[in-house]
Amino acid sequence: MSAHKVSLRAQHPDLTPPGQGGRHRRGTLKTAYATIKGFEVMRALRKAQASAFNATRDIRGEARIVERAFGLGGSALSELVQLLHERLQLEAA
Repeated sequence: MSAHKVSLRAQHPDLTPPGQGGRHRRGTLKTAYATIKGFEVMRALRKAQASAFNATRDIRGEARIVERAFGLGGSALSELVQLLHERLQLEAA
């Protein structure tokens, strides 16, 4: 063995466990999952793959898709029922 043994941490600071001196900030698995999920939702919107879930066909509908992906908004079905109810009321008036 060498007298100048270099630690794994010194050779590869990115491989050190969180809180033990790595140079990059590390998030949790939860934040990594949310980041990847966000990338996938935005890509689906950009490629118009999520248009089937956009009931209003406008920017607010796209915002609702993002909200639902992250569990921030109501369900798609309840929003669609509300939208249909509002349109029926407008037609009846």
